[in-house]
Amino acid sequence: MSRYNTRELTPNIPMRRLINEIVIQCKNEGCEVQCTKANLAKHVQECLYAEVFCPNSRTCKRQLRKDLQSHLAAECEYRIIDCILN
Repeated sequence: MSRYNTRELTPNIPMRRLINEIVIQCKNEGCEVQCTKANLAKHVQECLYAEVFCPNSRTCKRQLRKDLQSHLAAECEYRIIDCILN
């Protein structure tokens, strides 16, 4: 049981600002980007070294975002191809 009533606590805005300005290295292997904690979530959503699922099938091996287009174009067993009979 906490000794503090959460209704009595107030956010420490100056401390939050300081924490959000801390520079952090991206956790994805191979990525050398460093950004503030405040911008980290946005970077992770766009990071070229993040592993992502193939949009065609989750049975495909996860790909690095930077390699996804080549996987979709040439390697994916589930890629959409034009019918050769047309």
